[in-house]
Amino acid sequence: MVNQLSAGVDLFFVLSGVVLGRSFFKSHTQNKQHGLRLFYLSRLVRIGPPYWIALFLVLIFFTPNFIDAQLVFSAQGLERLFVFGTFMQSFDPISFGAFGVISPYWTLSIEIVFYLLLPAIVLLIERIGSALTIFIAYTISFSWLGFVALKAPWLSDLLQSFSTAHGVSQSKEFVLFMLSHQIPQYLPHFAIGTAIGMRLTNRREAYSVGASKTMLLVYVVSLLGVLYFLGTLSLRGGFYNPLVYIDLGNWQKACYFFGESSIYAFIFGGLCLASARIAEIGVWSKGLGYYGKIGYSVYLLHMPLLFAVIRTELFQRIAASGGLRFVWLSLLTLGLITLISHGYYIAVEKPMHSLGTRIRVSGLKHAVDN
Repeated sequence: MVNQLSAGVDLFFVLSGVVLGRSFFKSHTQNKQHGLRLFYLSRLVRIGPPYWIALFLVLIFFTPNFIDAQLVFSAQGLERLFVFGTFMQSFDPISFGAFGVISPYWTLSIEIVFYLLLPAIVLLIERIGSALTIFIAYTISFSWLGFVALKAPWLSDLLQSFSTAHGVSQSKEFVLFMLSHQIPQYLPHFAIGTAIGMRLTNRREAYSVGASKTMLLVYVVSLLGVLYFLGTLSLRGGFYNPLVYIDLGNWQKACYFFGESSIYAFIFGGLCLASARIAEIGVWSKGLGYYGKIGYSVYLLHMPLLFAVIRTELFQRIAASGGLRFVWLSLLTLGLITLISHGYYIAVEKPMHSLGTRIRVSGLKHAVDN
């Protein structure tokens, strides 16, 4: 199950659909003429500065000990800096995965594309309904993955040629892996999340607390089962190396390739919908709310901090001990990440979040007054 913790990416995308679906739908209904421009401006203010500052700090303090200096201080390095700075790292075979300590940043490229597609997704849900929109999203996703599994004949060759022309040699497997992590793969996540966000906006009391608890239990059990099943496939087949399982000739590889993300979209969507009506969870509600608040800072900093803490003498000493070392290592890393992310949230993210909110509120007020 620990092997499958990367499913947090899938949860992140579904939650983005839920939160932004609600936010966009509210502003869209309040002022259709001005809401879109204000939405994009506030999102850029909200996510841009914290990301750029974190990117700058990582490149300053983690080069060359964790990042090869040649990846930064070279012609390709300048291109990578521009690509990362403009949120395009997932679309460039030279930049994709280049800086290992900030590997999770590829998801921001997908998130930006979702922002651009959000009005279309909302319109589609309004016109043809949630179920058909989600079905179309899954159809596109599986069709895209099938294209990638068939070696993406012309596109993969084009990307390899592009890399070679820029002095970087990328294998066919690497290019296929990059293609498998593009926006078509994650359309179900955003469609499901947006549909839930709009449903919660329109009908907050859709389910009783009792029904929600039952549904929540079903989805939690399903999640644990999927974590165990896919985690077992991954460990047995060596799928922690993502370059080996894009293969339709082996049912286990094909099952993992098509299911590793799509099934989580459905389950996390169900968890979001079920938990929206449950208020009697006490301290857990506050704890989850806190990590939700500092979540973007955690996202930006957790991987560099993990790389750094693993090299400390304290970590190595605990790792070499027996007994509850897994528990102590988890507490050490979680505590450090939480502490530093909290400080980053207060110093950087919170002011930008407040500014983005003020831009939308003042903009909508001005539009209504006019």
